[in-house]
Amino acid sequence: MYYSSTRLLGVLDLLTARGQMNATELAKHLEVDSRTVRRYIAMLEEMGAPIETTKGRNGGYRVAANYKLPPLMFNDDEALALTLGLWFTRRLGIAGVVKSTETAIAKMERVMPASLRDHIHMLESTLVMDSPLPRSVSSEVIMTLSRAIYEHKQTRLHYRTRDSRASERVIDPYGLIHRFGLWYVAGYCHLREDLRLFRIDRIERLALLDQPFTRPEQFDLLRFVDNTMARTPGIWLTEVWLDTTMEEAQKFVPSSMAMLSPRANGVTMYCYVENLVWIARFLLSLPCALEIRAPNELREELRTLANKANQLADAGR
Repeated sequence: MYYSSTRLLGVLDLLTARGQMNATELAKHLEVDSRTVRRYIAMLEEMGAPIETTKGRNGGYRVAANYKLPPLMFNDDEALALTLGLWFTRRLGIAGVVKSTETAIAKMERVMPASLRDHIHMLESTLVMDSPLPRSVSSEVIMTLSRAIYEHKQTRLHYRTRDSRASERVIDPYGLIHRFGLWYVAGYCHLREDLRLFRIDRIERLALLDQPFTRPEQFDLLRFVDNTMARTPGIWLTEVWLDTTMEEAQKFVPSSMAMLSPRANGVTMYCYVENLVWIARFLLSLPCALEIRAPNELREELRTLANKANQLADAGR
């Protein structure tokens, strides 16, 4: 819920940005009734805000021409929230945005009180963000796909597949998602006649088409992405039995990483990977007993890691 003072500023913001609006339109945006909007207008007029009222069927409220809102002022918590948001934005890997976040942070720091600026610098020097380094993607591609999704318009992609083959296809884009340092777009592929997930850094060109599409009402973007990523073929298909319950396994095995199948005496984990060293290290971190069913090469990787761990433990004795 908004506080009244925030709603008053919201009325001014809306009228300044959109011009004339009636009480019904303002009420919808502010999540109040029309009577409350009229009370807000009266309060703003008492405070000296130049609100002009036009009566009649096409009437409404607007701010007098050339009126400018005062500069934005933030308290310490708001400034910290904005700065943290900008820091995390840098990790999204959108070309051009990284530089913009730096200049935005610099502008904010320039007007911060010295004490708050010192706290921000201390936080930046001590904060570790546990997120993968991003693959760079074009801001133009992100914006074009966002518009296509919002307007329900088809898009033509010139795409480079995971085995570096060029491909051209038309898709109905349903949603964007950022996972593990990569951007993806999910939707219906007319070439494959099925749902597909595309890595945006592999899109070489795209064009927004005029052809509309209807997005399925029951489409669950997160579930589709998790299921697709867990089933994406890699070099190795690993099968590992976990001595735990399905409920516990779901706590420490991300659904986007592996497929879990409950068994009478435990849970079987299936996972496609391109690097056995990575999955071997992950298995060592699991808080349960386990047994590798396939491939045999994964057992060798575990032995290699065990030998290295023993060497490190014995070093310096």
